[in-house]
Amino acid sequence: MALACLLFGRGLGHVTASTAATLILVEAVAAAVLSVVVAGEHVDPLGWAGIVLVGVGSLILDDRE
Repeated sequence: MALACLLFGRGLGHVTASTAATLILVEAVAAAVLSVVVAGEHVDPLGWAGIVLVGVGSLILDDRE
């Protein structure tokens, strides 16, 4: 886990600030979805709404570039 965080942090140093911000948001969404798929965790409806909002925001940002 520590190595993954170190590499992620180093990778963020090589991209623009807007890309880094988007990646940081998507990282949290990926962690939540993987926890459901791999570990069988439960995400409440508000959590799923947040995941959808981050996804929609990412699509809007991606569309502008």
